[in-house]
Amino acid sequence: MGFSPDIKLELINSIRTYILEKSNLRISSENQNTMCVTQKSDNRTITLNTLNIEEVLLRSDQEGDQFLQINLSQDRKILITKQLIGFKPLNVPGLDMNRLPKVVTTTDLVSVIEAIEDLMTSDQQTALVEIDVLKKVFHSILLGAEKVGFHVSQERNWLAYSFNPYQRATA
Repeated sequence: MGFSPDIKLELINSIRTYILEKSNLRISSENQNTMCVTQKSDNRTITLNTLNIEEVLLRSDQEGDQFLQINLSQDRKILITKQLIGFKPLNVPGLDMNRLPKVVTTTDLVSVIEAIEDLMTSDQQTALVEIDVLKKVFHSILLGAEKVGFHVSQERNWLAYSFNPYQRATA
């Protein structure tokens, strides 16, 4: 969907204004075609290609708090709240997507990592099955984050390293 430069500038300004005035997020860099927004909670940065912005909507949640819904090209969407940027997790084979929230954040990656680490030290017989499910959840969130423009290479490396037995140190 092509917009005139004036309309595109208006959309970008509405995002900038919301971030600067109503959120604890920060614009870490900006140029003519990109805006990088960093979440203070986990220091994760998303790069928004301004050419991909199709629509910016001001919404309210059930508590009346306002957030921005930004519709991007290729059927992508993010929600910018006061604290975080939400996105849709992606479908991963073997994962029941009905068990996941419809919107997740990069901070959910840390929660999944902590749950996996707790299970790895557990003596439970079912721990291996639960770890497998959590790995799929992690991958689903990671793919969703990458799809909307988050920089999550560190988490991708963690996943590869943590579950590769040949990379683990031995005593």
